This record gives sequence, structure tokens and C-alpha cells, in this order.
Amino acid sequence: MGKFLSFLFLLVFASQSWAADTYLWINPNTTWLSHEATFQDERMASINSDDHGTKYKIAKLLKMAEILKKPLRNVEEEDETALGFKPYLKLYFPNRANPSELIHLQMEPAVIEVTLMPKTIDELEPSWKPIFKAAKVLNLTHSVYEVGGGGGGGHFHIGGNTRENSPFLLHPKLLRNLLVYVHQHPSLLFGFSEGYDVGRGSTTLTLHGQRDQKNFEKAVREFDKWISGNPNATGEDSLRAFLHTLYQNPTPLFSHDVYINLQHVRNLLGSTNNKATVEVRNIRPLASAKHVKSIGRLLLHLMDYLADPNLTVPFRHYSEQDSFNLMSTALTEADWEVVKKDLKLEDPLLDDMITEYTSNPNLPLEEISGGFKNFTYSEHERRGQNLEIIKPVSEILPNRYIQYQGISYKAETFMGPDGQLFATVVIPLDQIPKKKSGSCEKVLNAG
Repeated sequence: MGKFLSFLFLLVFASQSWAADTYLWINPNTTWLSHEATFQDERMASINSDDHGTKYKIAKLLKMAEILKKPLRNVEEEDETALGFKPYLKLYFPNRANPSELIHLQMEPAVIEVTLMPKTIDELEPSWKPIFKAAKVLNLTHSVYEVGGGGGGGHFHIGGNTRENSPFLLHPKLLRNLLVYVHQHPSLLFGFSEGYDVGRGSTTLTLHGQRDQKNFEKAVREFDKWISGNPNATGEDSLRAFLHTLYQNPTPLFSHDVYINLQHVRNLLGSTNNKATVEVRNIRPLASAKHVKSIGRLLLHLMDYLADPNLTVPFRHYSEQDSFNLMSTALTEADWEVVKKDLKLEDPLLDDMITEYTSNPNLPLEEISGGFKNFTYSEHERRGQNLEIIKPVSEILPNRYIQYQGISYKAETFMGPDGQLFATVVIPLDQIPKKKSGSCEKVLNAG
């Protein structure tokens, strides 16, 4: 379905031109973005995922460090490559006491991870070019497998160049809107992610499990009530109130392996000098420095749209079947067009990343009577268990349900670029009830 929709979107949107970046609420010169890049080769990818450091990986890390040091005159090193767990090497330019740059190379399962000091959007690409160039010299790639499978991550931390310039302090509803908006947009949840590392058992857990979603929704509603009664509240007061409602209604948002990680943003409320950022984790390893800048642009446009003080993104509650449907590749591709219009964003590299996800050759499309089907992505612990069926809405009227093996599944509808409505449903094959003689037809998630 991804290839089918890509072709239709190409015909409709190829001739459109888009304006240069403008930001109404977010200052791109004081908003800092910190990227975590990972690199590997086939040998690293084949190593047991629990092995952080091996002699082979450490040798590659040291060679990368030598390449990066060559053009520099003054470098101080912190060499901890002898550590048994997560060996690392830090390069400080020009010195450790007052570095203008710090390159941190460390071991993660199956990859070498590289981080730099935080950058503005205009600094991202030139800063990361030498890193990707060094990786290429060493025959390292961002990912050996499709859609970043087993290749680490391309996570981003977002903050301000000072505490006072943090966008999450300056804009009272930004964090609330960011979490709620991403929660209901599969292109942002999954389209840029490591495709096989989503959902339960993954490192980018979402909040669509019924217990987590219930608490998340309750926290959002409590905060909305609070802020409506405190229209002149400062950004700091608003952030404190929102984090308090999230603490009172527990979700995984303050744990590490979640789609947006809030472990560090709470530091904005204290006097600590530790990092005070929001970590966006559902991004797969990136292919180039240009891709790093493109994701940075996406995050800035996303925050600028959601920082509008007059915007309160409505909360959508997903039934269990609705949450399965979010994994539809067809829905992801259509949703990306909706998101781009919201954000007034056009970027061919981002489009390519969505197409990479939706047109994965391991998920081939098959034509069936009145539509299409294909195996699609599933939660990490259920890999290979989701079947997607797509049909024009005209094929399933008057009810918007799609049948499979005598069961009617609630479908999600979306609009193609030519205005035609489609319906898609994702069927969890491992959860289909076994048929009993004389049993009647079942309807799942009719509400």
C-alpha cells in the first residue's frame, strides 16, 4: 500500500513549492538539539545484542577517533575503552576544561554511538558531516537492515541554550500538546522509527495500552482544567502543574524506553546543572548529516505549531482495535500528508524516510478482491503477527467494518490524494478467536 499511495501522492504534490522556514513561537537560535547517531557493519550487527564492547568494536571506535582528530590541533582525550560495560572515548576540543566541542564515542549493543554537544538547527549539518565521513571511511553504515532494524537509534534531545530559553518553559502548553499530538499521528509515532522496535517490549513504548492511555488522558484533562483556571500562569508554573498530573497518573513517560522520554525535563524545575531536555526516541538511525538536519527541522516545525497559546490539541482515546490500526502502513503514509500540512513543512528526505517505512520490501503488497493486503509492522514482542487489509470505503458501505474469517473489524478511514476515501484495518492474527461450531459472527470494537 505504501508504494501505491506514494505514486498517487507524487502525482498530486510534485508540482507544489513551499516557503522557506519561518517560526512564530520557537526561536531557532536559542533552541538546542542534541542528536545520538549510531553506526555498525554486518559483523557488529551479528554480535549478540547484549554485548556492548568487543575487541573488534573498540578497534573501530579508536580508528574513528584517529580520523576525527587528524584535522584538529588541540585535543584532550578521556579514554575509558578498557571498561567492561559501555567502554567509551571522549575527545575535547581544544581542552577538557573549556571545550568548544566534545565528541563522545561509546559502545551500545551492535553499534558504536556518537554524540556531540547540543547544536542549533543551522549547526547540525556541518557539525555532523565529519562524523558520517569518518564512518564511511571505516565502512560503517547507519543500519545494516531495513528501516533501522537492530541498528540502535537516532534519538534527539530538545532544550534551550539556557534554562530560561527552554521552549518547554517559555510555552505553557507545548509539552502537553506535543505528547497528545504525537499520540494520534502514526507517521510521527512510527514513520521515522526503527520499524521493528515499537510497542510493548520495545525501546519506544507508546501509551496506547488501555491502562497507560487511561492515566495519560486523565492527566491531560486535569491539566487542561488547571490551565483554564490559571490563564496567566507562567511557563514554569504550567510545566510544574503538568508534570504533577503525570506523576499522579502514572505512565511510562518518566522511564527510558518510551516514545518521548521526560526523565530529564523535570530538571528545569530545579537548580541542577544537569541536562533538562525532552528526548524524542522514536527515530531510527539516520543516513547522513543532511538527514540529521531534516529531523531537526521536523522537530522545530512540530514545536512551533504546538507552542501556539491558542491551540489545545484534542485528546483522542484509542480502543484496542484503533491502536492496532495505527500500525497500518497505508494510514501512516496518508497521515504524513496531514502532518506536513499542519506543520507547513516540506522536505524530500523526510518523505523518503516515510516511504522507506511504508514500502518495506519485507512487507509485500498483495491484491485481493476489492482491495489489498499485506503483513505490516507489529509490536516488538509480536513481530510478524499483524495483517493489514485496505479497501476503498465504497466497498464496505454502509458499515465501515472489514471482515476477515467471519469477524468484522472496525476500520480506520483516510483520504487519498485524489479525494477518494479508503479504509484500513490491522488484524492481530495471534488474537483471532478460535471458531466454535454454531458460533455467531463477532464484531470487534464496535464502539
